[in-house]
Amino acid sequence: MTYIPPPKILLAFPNAKRVKPNNQILVERWIRWFEKDGDKFIDEVQLFNVNVEQLRLNFEPDQDDPELFYCYPITTEKQINFLSSLVKINFNFSNYEYFLECNAV
Repeated sequence: MTYIPPPKILLAFPNAKRVKPNNQILVERWIRWFEKDGDKFIDEVQLFNVNVEQLRLNFEPDQDDPELFYCYPITTEKQINFLSSLVKINFNFSNYEYFLECNAV
């Protein structure tokens, strides 16, 4: 079974209370992975020192998601190389599916 992220509307954080002075929502970025032949959560790693501009260069955000609040599958060499420069993960695409996700702080 393939992991299906929650509906996009739930990830837009409409009720987030903490915002930066410029009215941006504070978020944490995560890489999360799930078993490929099921939907079992396996692990997660938090990304630090990454900004949305860097993410936009490596992921193609939906037109209605310029801040990359939605869940994005990690599938391309470009994405893997970028994320590998930030964290140490031994990507195993034979067994797992990986996603870039975020949480409101």
